[in-house]
Amino acid sequence: MVAILNKNELSIANIGDSGFLVIRFKNGEPFCPHKSKEQQHAFNIPYQLSQLPTQADLEILRRKGKLTEMSKLKQVLKKKNNVC
Repeated sequence: MVAILNKNELSIANIGDSGFLVIRFKNGEPFCPHKSKEQQHAFNIPYQLSQLPTQADLEILRRKGKLTEMSKLKQVLKKKNNVC
């Protein structure tokens, strides 16, 4: 994560699944004027910079009986054109 404060403007670049909070103080009390959106396809499946699995990889998962994992990966592969 990189954050740059230029006078009254805060610019943030964030790669990965971690999010961030902007915390400010007003009258000595902390508050959160901004929170980033979580960066994940589904619960516990974060966006990653990676090589997507092939059909052969999915077949290996199927043979090992890992049907839940295979199903989640198929959902990610269906969305791959929408991933940055």
